[in-house]
Amino acid sequence: MTEAEDIEEQPALPVILDEAEARISSALATTAAFSGVFTERDQSLVDSILSSFVAGATQRQIAERFKVSRNTIAQLVRRAEADGRLEPYKARLSARLGRAVEAGIEHWTEAVEAGKVSASQIPIAVGIFQDKKLLLDGEATSRVEHVQVVTPEQLLEEMKKASITIS
Repeated sequence: MTEAEDIEEQPALPVILDEAEARISSALATTAAFSGVFTERDQSLVDSILSSFVAGATQRQIAERFKVSRNTIAQLVRRAEADGRLEPYKARLSARLGRAVEAGIEHWTEAVEAGKVSASQIPIAVGIFQDKKLLLDGEATSRVEHVQVVTPEQLLEEMKKASITIS
């Protein structure tokens, strides 16, 4: 085979580049689609990651602590939310917060009664625990009121409008 025939049998550069690009795209798509799959094999690691997430740690903090990528954290959380696996973690944290609130209230009440702490110095932590527990339980943590001041003249005007429309 001559050198000219050998060159003719080799694929053209655009074909080689297209094949390389297709292989790279395929590898990247596969990696992105399965992010977190290997991590899910270690159930204790997944428990720790999801517990940390529910407790309020950022994805960056979790990734640094457990030496996994933020993409892995995001995928684990997304799948756990989608299939309802986060609820037990939330319930566990809610129970722990409830116990902390009770213990804190009891401890500070005893300290106040013993005269060790003045009532004005009781930390606000109990209120924060309670607020976070209510939030986690899906209950209201604040109340919004809309107050409208009505003058007697406005009230009379509204009453006149109402009597006209009623008759």
